[in-house]
Amino acid sequence: MISVIIPTHNRLKLLKEALNSVLKQSHHNLEVLVVANNCTDNTVDYLLYHEDHRVIPIIIKEAIGAAQARNIGMEKSNGDYLAFLDDDDLWSPDKLEKVLDVFKDNSETPIVSTGYYEIESPTSQQHLKSKFIYSEDLLYKNVLGSFSFCVVNKTYLKKHKIAPKLKACQDWDLWLKILLSSGKPAYRLGEALVGYRSDSGGPRLSLQYKQVCYSYAQFIQFHKGNMSLRQKKHHALLLHARRDRYRKVSLSQAICRSISYFLTVRRYQRLEIEILLYGIIKKFL
Repeated sequence: MISVIIPTHNRLKLLKEALNSVLKQSHHNLEVLVVANNCTDNTVDYLLYHEDHRVIPIIIKEAIGAAQARNIGMEKSNGDYLAFLDDDDLWSPDKLEKVLDVFKDNSETPIVSTGYYEIESPTSQQHLKSKFIYSEDLLYKNVLGSFSFCVVNKTYLKKHKIAPKLKACQDWDLWLKILLSSGKPAYRLGEALVGYRSDSGGPRLSLQYKQVCYSYAQFIQFHKGNMSLRQKKHHALLLHARRDRYRKVSLSQAICRSISYFLTVRRYQRLEIEILLYGIIKKFL
């Protein structure tokens, strides 16, 4: 059985769409734990009287945040696999079936991820190359993607929790902890099976660069013991570029700062230099 965990807060219209995309899956053996986090609209009534017995409402009266809401769902889950879905995202009808097929062919795989498309622009599908993803890959970048993309084999979850101290990078942190502790690779299914909503009518954390930057710095601090010198330099460059996105830095200052930074660190890879310059150009053009 698959346990699907959906945290939600006062977004009943979006929640209905997300929940329907789960209940219409071609794989039917699942439970859906919807964690209503301090909801003051009609979400609680909707969940309590839902006609599908697979929907299990978990009502939390105080505001605890999405990370703790997911952790509570994980603790109360009964499935062999854990799937996560944000309340503003959608799944293709065969998403879980195709992910389970991967698990059947690769029984020791801890995590299976998929590609995605933007709901506002369905033609912009992110078809990725299907391949195994190693912890070494994740120490550079979250190539497995967000919570909505991934399904976890519960055997490898162990005592890992989602870190509420991280306001961003929570998914990346959990995937990395699982791969590092298991010593096994994840698998990325390249097909776009998740609808990702980039604008759900409210502010997204991904747009709050200062908070994202601070969480990214925390993430680096958490995992720097597993990083090579090259990986540390890679993240130092990215963090440097991201900070300039919310600071009031002129173009000339940004260029001078970047040149100065280049002089302090040796052996830059071409990709790392391109990433930093892209951040500067995007800010000022």
